[in-house]
Amino acid sequence: MDLLLIKLFTMTDFIFSNWLELLIGFMAFIKIVTNLTPTEDDNQVFSYLDSIFNAIIPNYKKGGGQHE
Repeated sequence: MDLLLIKLFTMTDFIFSNWLELLIGFMAFIKIVTNLTPTEDDNQVFSYLDSIFNAIIPNYKKGGGQHE
């Protein structure tokens, strides 16, 4: 039981320490899955989520990213 709790605390510590990297990896995986499906509906859902993240964190441009 104690070993299970230690593993649980280690896993949660890892998730809290690397949440942004895990989110980016998860979004990349979802982008791949939506691009492989034949329908456009799921692509629109992903583009909506992607635009929310782009509003928070603008893309890097040569002149620097700007919030609009």
